[in-house]
Amino acid sequence: MIKKIIVLLFLLLSGCTRKEEKLEYIDPVRDIFIFGELATDTQTKLKQANANNEFRNYQFLMLGDDAYAKTLKDINDNDVNMNEYDRVMLEIVSVKCSHCRKQLHELEKMMSFDDVMFIQYFNVGNKQEILKVYEEEGIEIPDNLMIIEHDMDFEDYIRYYLKIENYPTIITYDNGKVVFDTYGEHDENSIDRIYEISFVDPIIEDDLCDAEGNKLLDILRTSDDVKNDLSADNQKKLEDLGKKSEELTLKLMSKSFDPTVYKKTNNTIYYNEIEDYSDLMEEEVVVLYESLTDDTAKEKVEFVNNLIAADQDKSYILVLDEGADSSSEILRNMQTRFNCPVVSLLSRIPDDLMIYDINDFPSALFINKGTITGTYLNIKDSESFTNAINMFLGNESIALKKNNQQ
Repeated sequence: MIKKIIVLLFLLLSGCTRKEEKLEYIDPVRDIFIFGELATDTQTKLKQANANNEFRNYQFLMLGDDAYAKTLKDINDNDVNMNEYDRVMLEIVSVKCSHCRKQLHELEKMMSFDDVMFIQYFNVGNKQEILKVYEEEGIEIPDNLMIIEHDMDFEDYIRYYLKIENYPTIITYDNGKVVFDTYGEHDENSIDRIYEISFVDPIIEDDLCDAEGNKLLDILRTSDDVKNDLSADNQKKLEDLGKKSEELTLKLMSKSFDPTVYKKTNNTIYYNEIEDYSDLMEEEVVVLYESLTDDTAKEKVEFVNNLIAADQDKSYILVLDEGADSSSEILRNMQTRFNCPVVSLLSRIPDDLMIYDINDFPSALFINKGTITGTYLNIKDSESFTNAINMFLGNESIALKKNNQQ
């Protein structure tokens, strides 16, 4: 009888012990530095045509992409359609870029290839500003040069489709497809190399392999690959947050994050001081980012506190960005306070925090038990913030595989 009771108790206890569910997230971005895996002769060939810079991943990823399909207008109101030409060299510059100004003096060389249409696009600058730059550099604009001033749709193509990050950048197209792209200031010799690697001896897919013959683009997993793993509904939800939030979320989603990087150091400034964040590795955490100025500080503190009040079930940390003014000093002199622990970037938070490139405030990074599940940049209001929390945390997080069945 006693044995039966013991067995019964054991079964009851076993039934009450619930095994913790292990969450399964979609596969994250897999970063490799493609250039570093290439054969030496291919590296040399690329560097010679890339202003002696090492090629970045985003440059490889745009190879083979379609040319911009819409018709643009140049500063003389002429139609510009890149698909009308077999070979195109597109130079992307800015009126505020000193390297772009210097490269203007290579204009004659860049326009010297008879079989290539050269087009110049100023991603920053209107017609008046462009003409002023040419005048200040003492350069006469050739009659056959097509110059295009800033265009919002074309900017989206450059930034979000080609993912261009630098000025000046040159992109070459052959029959409507990207065949090469390069950033940095070029001289006559490297411009010749650009022509050769674009139209004479181009980089082909077989060149982009490691020593074992593995195709490096197959190994690389990009943010676009992550987006394709999302259901159509979740893609739409993410797009609704805005391009920058979508872009950063796709880069960080499903990667690990350790809140304990915020442990106290000798020069750390805390408010509502907490010295050990290790418990947060088992919680749903929202890291908020904010920057204070004297004339907006009170309103910003109230706004962030309203965000926190909208969902008090989560754990919050606020990171203060330090610009020309010291956000920490402003907060120190205020009577009001944030309703969560506050860390100042004056404390030299580890570098991995800086790579998130969060410079729109207030913004949020969502973390579930040490896994990044999303970001929301430039939070508009409590309602949209609550929607973002529901989107990225809990059982319906868009980062979870079970919610992304197509």
